[in-house]
Amino acid sequence: MLDVTAFLAGELGSSPSLFDQQWHETFRDVATIAALAAVGIVWIGFHYWRRASKVKQQEMSRREVAAYVAEGTISADDAQKLLVGLEDSSDAEASIKRQVAEGLLSPKKAEERLRVLRAGRDGLLS
Repeated sequence: MLDVTAFLAGELGSSPSLFDQQWHETFRDVATIAALAAVGIVWIGFHYWRRASKVKQQEMSRREVAAYVAEGTISADDAQKLLVGLEDSSDAEASIKRQVAEGLLSPKKAEERLRVLRAGRDGLLS
């Protein structure tokens, strides 16, 4: 008759027992999943850290431009062109479209903002 504890402990032969092989495979699978989860968590954390840093830099730039306008160093029109240049145009256009869809902005105002956005972008590129 086969001794179950001896079989599980691997004492019946010199080759690794079935239990040892299964344990190693299970451990490998769990370790792989844990490593992938850790990489995913680090990636998500880095993504949000980078996004927060970008927003912080944009806000600091906006404050600096507002300070220049308050000092009278630059005009409000020039400041508006600078601020439009700071924003990613696709994000700004998407924001304007979302505001129109939600009813927060009239289509007429949206057209004006889009025109200023595009004119500012074209003015900065030339």
